[in-house]
Amino acid sequence: MSTLPSYCDLTPTVNSVPPEADMVMFKPYFVIPDGCTCFEVQIRVPSECYEIVSSEPGYPSGGKCTNGDEYNQLIKIDKRSGCSSSTETILKKELDYKQSADGEHIYIYVMDISAASSDVRGGSESTQKVGTQ
Repeated sequence: MSTLPSYCDLTPTVNSVPPEADMVMFKPYFVIPDGCTCFEVQIRVPSECYEIVSSEPGYPSGGKCTNGDEYNQLIKIDKRSGCSSSTETILKKELDYKQSADGEHIYIYVMDISAASSDVRGGSESTQKVGTQ
């Protein structure tokens, strides 16, 4: 069995959004309600300069955090050039997956492409199962 990448500390699984003060920086939080057709991911970042630049199915080039058929979603964030805010904020991204008892868990990764090495800064695994639309 291959060794998982260092960013694969995805426990505990997620199906809640805590108060902002309790959120771990860069970790994606979300709730997948029963019967939903989409859900919102929230990511606490250290500056209002951060923005989501892309979100697509897939995982970082360093590898995925599972050996199974689970869904993988990669959210890339970047810092706006010339911005110097140090006010924490929450980034939000809606994902088009539906809750499905017959589906798979989803792994969501947050990659900071403003870092020279495009670091994977956070990740979460869902408690609930989802399927595609």
